[in-house]
Amino acid sequence: MAGTSAPAERVSAPEANTTDLRAHAAGITDEDWGFDDDLDEGGSAAERQARETPKHETATEAAEETEEAREPLPSEGITDEDMGEEGEPEVEEPEDGEDATKDAKGEDKPEEAKDAITVKIDGQEYPIEEIKRGFMRTADYTRKTQEVAETRKQVETYQQRLQQSEGELAQVLDLATEITRGSLPQPPSQSMIDTDPQGYLRAQAHYTAEVQKLEKLVQARQSLGQQQTHQQRQAQEAAKAEQTQAAQVALQNEIRLMQEKLPELRTPEGRNTFFADAQKQATAYGLAPEDIAGIQDHRLLLVLKDAMAFRKLQSAKPAAVEKAKAAPPIRPATRPPGTRDEGGRRAALERFHRDPSIQNAAATIPDSWLE
Repeated sequence: MAGTSAPAERVSAPEANTTDLRAHAAGITDEDWGFDDDLDEGGSAAERQARETPKHETATEAAEETEEAREPLPSEGITDEDMGEEGEPEVEEPEDGEDATKDAKGEDKPEEAKDAITVKIDGQEYPIEEIKRGFMRTADYTRKTQEVAETRKQVETYQQRLQQSEGELAQVLDLATEITRGSLPQPPSQSMIDTDPQGYLRAQAHYTAEVQKLEKLVQARQSLGQQQTHQQRQAQEAAKAEQTQAAQVALQNEIRLMQEKLPELRTPEGRNTFFADAQKQATAYGLAPEDIAGIQDHRLLLVLKDAMAFRKLQSAKPAAVEKAKAAPPIRPATRPPGTRDEGGRRAALERFHRDPSIQNAAATIPDSWLE
C-alpha cells in the first residue's frame, strides 16, 4: 500500500489549476474513468495507470468521446419558429378554395340546397335565390335609371346655358352689325383719282376695311342662326323620340295590367274571343270595331267587360221572367200537429217572462192553435 501513495499525491497536485474543468467533468461517470468496482483497493496495472494519468487530461478525453458518441436527438434542429404557440408543430393550412368542400375523409361535401327555401307570390312559389336575383336586377336597373336621369339633367342644364349664351351672342352680333352699318363711310368719289390719287387710295382702303368688317358680322350672325336652328331641330327630334319611348313603355305596362286584370287576354284564343264579343256589343253604343281595337287603357277594357256582362244579363232577363211565370207555385211546408215539444214551449215562456216582446209571445203559441 506504501507503493501507491506517491501516485496519489501526483494526482492531487494539479487540482488547484483545474478548477474550471471540474464543471465540465462533473457529468463523467466511473465507467468513463475506467474504474471497476470489482477490483480490490490495490488495483491492477490498468488501475494504477489510470491513477497516474492526470485528471484533467482524462476528463478532457472522456468529454470529447462523449460528444462524439452522443447522437443528435430527432427533436434537435427544430426551432421555435417551426413549433406553434403551444409547442406543437404547425400544420400548413390549405389555401382558399383548395379542398374547401372536402371533409376529413377527402370526399366532397354536398352543397347546401339554396333553392330549398321558397316564397309564395300570387299563388306561385319562387326560390329565394331567384327572388334575390330579381331584387338585385331591380336595384341595378333603378341605379342605372337614376344615373341616366342625372346625366340627362346635366345635359339639359348645359344645353340651357349654351342656348342662353348663344342668345346673348346673337344680341351682341345684331347690335354690332347695326353700329357698323350705321358708321359705314361713303365710298370715295372717282374725281379724287385725278385731283388726289393718294387720298383716293386711302379712302378706298378705309371703306373696303369697314365693308369687310360688316360682312364678317353678318356672316357670324347667319352662322349662329343656322346653328341655333339645327340645335332646335335636334332638341325636337330628341323630345319626339323620348315621347315615343315613353309611349312604348306605357303600352307595355298597360298590356301587363290587361293580362293581370283580365286573365282571358293571356292567350291568343282568349283575346280573339274577347274582342270579337266586345266589338259586337259595342255597336249598341255607337262604337266602331276600330275604336275597340285601338283601346290601350286597361281601365277602359274593364268598363267594357262590365258593360258586356250587363247587356248579356239584360238580354237574358225576359226569358228568365217567362220561365218563372211558367213554374208551379211553391206552397209552404206544413208541420204535423204536436211537433213543438213541451220543453221548447216552457223555454219560450221563460224568454217571454224575461223579455215580454211580440216575437217571444208568438213563440209561446202552441202548434195546435196554428192549424
